[in-house]
Amino acid sequence: MSSIWDFLFGLCNGHRAGKQIYTSDAEYAAATKIQAMYRGSSMRREQEKERAAATKIQAMHRGNAARRDMDTRSSAQKAAAGGKVMSDLDAMKARHEKMSKGMDSYEAAKDAQLLKEAKKGGKYMEDYVEHLEAKDYKREKSKAKGR
Repeated sequence: MSSIWDFLFGLCNGHRAGKQIYTSDAEYAAATKIQAMYRGSSMRREQEKERAAATKIQAMHRGNAARRDMDTRSSAQKAAAGGKVMSDLDAMKARHEKMSKGMDSYEAAKDAQLLKEAKKGGKYMEDYVEHLEAKDYKREKSKAKGR
């Protein structure tokens, strides 16, 4: 056990609590060599991490520059393209709203027809009538809010 402690404290320049623990210059040289090898390997490992990070940053910068250089359009052309995209999106939104209103009116007409038919029916239709009336009430309430 003491040899392990001697080795570990040998990593502290051969001193333990202010005392020299090496009995010969060969032990001191061996401990110094071990320390140098450890410090060298840890430094190389750290430098490799830094080199990899720098390479990643350079690759990202070069990629951005290449994409920027490949876009040969003028700023006016880019602005026009952006305006076209916005107008297309506005047109899509208008079509969506129109279609949504059409679907709502179709659903309301179908529900009214079903309600009319359900009211003619017998005892099994009472729950369905309540459901359709509640659905119609919710629809009118959402229209009043301006949905």
